Amino acid sequence: MSATASIADTIYYGTFIDTPQLGQLRIRHQLAVKVDGHGTIVAIGPLDEVKATDDSVKVVELAPCQWVFPGFIDTHIHAPQYPNIGVGSGIPLLKWLDQYTFKLEKRIADDNQLAKRVYHKVVQRTLGSGTTWAAYFATIDSATTYTLAEEAYAAGQRALVGKVCMDTNPGHEDYQESLESCQKSSAWLDDKIAALDPSGKLVAPIVTPRFAPVCTRDMLTWLGDEAATGKCVQTHMCENLDEIDMVLKQFSDCKSYAHVYDKYRLLTNKTVLAHCVHMSADDIARVKANHSSVSHCPTSNTFLSSGNAPVRKYLYDDKLNVALGTDVSGGYDASMLSMVKQAVLTSHQVAITSGSDKDQLSVAEALYLATVAGAKSFGSDGRLGSFDQGKQFDAQLIDLAVSGSPVDTFEWENDEERVSKWVFGGDDRNCVAVWVDGRRVVSK
Repeated sequence: MSATASIADTIYYGTFIDTPQLGQLRIRHQLAVKVDGHGTIVAIGPLDEVKATDDSVKVVELAPCQWVFPGFIDTHIHAPQYPNIGVGSGIPLLKWLDQYTFKLEKRIADDNQLAKRVYHKVVQRTLGSGTTWAAYFATIDSATTYTLAEEAYAAGQRALVGKVCMDTNPGHEDYQESLESCQKSSAWLDDKIAALDPSGKLVAPIVTPRFAPVCTRDMLTWLGDEAATGKCVQTHMCENLDEIDMVLKQFSDCKSYAHVYDKYRLLTNKTVLAHCVHMSADDIARVKANHSSVSHCPTSNTFLSSGNAPVRKYLYDDKLNVALGTDVSGGYDASMLSMVKQAVLTSHQVAITSGSDKDQLSVAEALYLATVAGAKSFGSDGRLGSFDQGKQFDAQLIDLAVSGSPVDTFEWENDEERVSKWVFGGDDRNCVAVWVDGRRVVSK
């Protein structure tokens, strides 16, 4: 269905599962959820009560083996790196960027037809896996970045689309741009995206310094001005020990990596910092003070041997908001369901190292990271992430009995056990429909 197609009021009736609070798996059977023509949840409750105000409204009844779950929110994904998924295992971050990433990104930046082919594939893959909102890094080129915005909008996926900003890139001087060029091309892109989606409800730009080492102080100053206008911000931080060392040498006047971003006003309540594997006390304090968020990227952190982030410590001891990101292609899978699984499993590795079971994430906690925490990262938890009246209907229909399902179920299993089986054994085959803003954008 087109992103602009009109929709009729509809009641969905069956099992709804979500995680409205950290650690809470809310399961509601025989629930009626009414969605209006704007994609807003306007009523929730027993079917007879929800139908009472309009008996003519269409009712979609779910099968007993199905449930509706909120759409996943991928808070960190590099769209142009999609062709490199699974390539470069074990190579440290900085070498990986040099050997694989910058070369591929430049190739896509220089070829709009290739960009369109790659971006179409990544949008379709993520949307078909239940990702209803993605924060995309693109390339330094504004025209091909706009192509990504077009692909997401045409498919009906929510997207924050970031033109990568970097004005110093030693060894890859052909893949950088001057501050003046970046300012002009970014303004052009902002205007194009605003014309594509004037409401900004689906597609919007996001301030995207790649990471501190490839930005001069003048670039960071201007990006801070952009962040001050209220735009969302995305970047990387504390992913790799060599990277941190590079930053502290380059910005010797700063106490920590986060201090750099803080100094240039890039830490806001709508800033997402990818990885944050090796944060110091000063890093944590600044992230917390500015109400910024962490995007935990478990597959990437292990694929590139960066380390295991102490996520549960960040959540409960440091009181940080932590969401999830696929980090394609440092991450080898574009599925957010896989991120939920890997977040739990890598937390077990943290617990093994620390000797404390309290470092282990539960399934409910990891699912919260993939939904409500993602919405909170961009200041949208009041309208997305769970099924509550007044929120938008971004959802996926899960079916463990679909033909070809990788999950087998048995009659004695309870709801929590089946959710766990979905997380650890399921995949995109179990996601049989996806809605964004009330519109059905995927049907299988």
